[in-house]
Amino acid sequence: MANANPQVGAGLVISSERTPAKTPWMKVFGAFLSVIVFFVVLSIPIAGLKPEGQGVLATLAAAIVLWVTGPIPIGFTALLACVVPWVMGWVKIDVAFSGFAGSAFWLMVAAVGIASCINASGISKRIVLWMLSFVGNPTYKRILLMTFALLFLLSYILPSCTGRIAVTLALLMPIVAIFGVSNKSNVGKGLALSVVIVGLLGGGAVLTGSAPTIVANGVLTQMGLRITWAQWALIAFVPTLLTLVFFYPLMLWLVKPEKESGEGGAEKLKADLKALGPVTLMEMRGFAITGLIVVLWMLDPFLHIGTTQVGMLGLLLFVMPGIGVMSFGDLMKKGIFWEMTVMVGAIMSISGIVGVTGVGPLVTGSVIGPLYSVANSILTFTLTTFGLNLFNNLTMLFLPTIGLVAPTITSTAQALGINQLASMILFVGVSPAFVFWQMAPMVALGLSTGAMDIKDFVKGGLLGYLANVIAWLIAIFIWVPLLTSLGLI
Repeated sequence: MANANPQVGAGLVISSERTPAKTPWMKVFGAFLSVIVFFVVLSIPIAGLKPEGQGVLATLAAAIVLWVTGPIPIGFTALLACVVPWVMGWVKIDVAFSGFAGSAFWLMVAAVGIASCINASGISKRIVLWMLSFVGNPTYKRILLMTFALLFLLSYILPSCTGRIAVTLALLMPIVAIFGVSNKSNVGKGLALSVVIVGLLGGGAVLTGSAPTIVANGVLTQMGLRITWAQWALIAFVPTLLTLVFFYPLMLWLVKPEKESGEGGAEKLKADLKALGPVTLMEMRGFAITGLIVVLWMLDPFLHIGTTQVGMLGLLLFVMPGIGVMSFGDLMKKGIFWEMTVMVGAIMSISGIVGVTGVGPLVTGSVIGPLYSVANSILTFTLTTFGLNLFNNLTMLFLPTIGLVAPTITSTAQALGINQLASMILFVGVSPAFVFWQMAPMVALGLSTGAMDIKDFVKGGLLGYLANVIAWLIAIFIWVPLLTSLGLI
């Protein structure tokens, strides 16, 4: 990870270049083990599974080995898990690639594309500088507080976790110099850690906030449970806000600055904002289209247009000649993070594959079901969901298994009187950021500043996770029942 050098185009990480290195033994071992696991599972008769189900289970088992050991990119593994059952004749092509025709894939395209267009329009920089202009004398506490507030606001405007972190780091890290210290100082460390961790913690604030939220929405849709952008934002609002309220003093305790305030900072911030000049035509377009998208998402409970439909419409407006801010060619080349986008389509396809072949019900009944058998109260349900979330993240299986765990989570929640939609937002909304150090490109962005290292991130991420857990415990007992009683969800 330390060697990652994220290439940022239009404010969004598109790829990650790495220095060629000798393949670690674990990756070689994982590649061989995946082949062995595939043939072993394929050869062992499993009651209740037809031959095609046996083959899909073998493919899924091999994919899990590849995801955990990482000999090939996770997106490639997900796509491979779609292609193999199709090539072997276990499923038809319309099932094997069904996820690419579903709403989750196209919502991912829209979310990542919109984030790139917003950054290209220049409005992100103006918003950041405008908010910082209210800081006054830029003390360390004020800058950190404004960073938290800024990322909270951007989570509802900029529909990409990576995009928010990239643009915020680019605009805030130069402020460190105001304190007369370098990026490697505690001031730089505190700022970089706050941007990356708060950016990750805010990934579940809205339906379009991250790949897991988009996949969860797609799975809910497959299950016949529709949730609007506004409903998701409403459910997640209080736990997200509480998380940041709890995490702010923890960050002040974790990283203490060499200097509490900088000199001439307020003037510099105002000068930077003034240097932008009047709002440009490109920015006006960016504000107008972004505003239209957000308003339509918020009004979806009444207009019933659909989150994905609004997203795609907004993206097309962003690249439409004459009124857009980016050409269609630039969007395709550097505006969309294709590896993660394709992975979302593949994950949704896998969800369909395991459903029609009987693998999904088998895994749910033999693994996930017994796990939730102890969840006989709201508290035990919440703690079980936290544990499953943490385990799946530690094993790098969180995103691929959302479709497998969703039926049990939602059915158990319904039996306990918990809103089913809120139960899935709980599962994907709690972010164990301290185990994300191995993930690119989000953490790589923070590491590339030179202000933080992996050890710093793990410490800060653990505190952020604890704040997140406490916030969601409060929300699941108080906020979600209140929304349910009011008929808002």
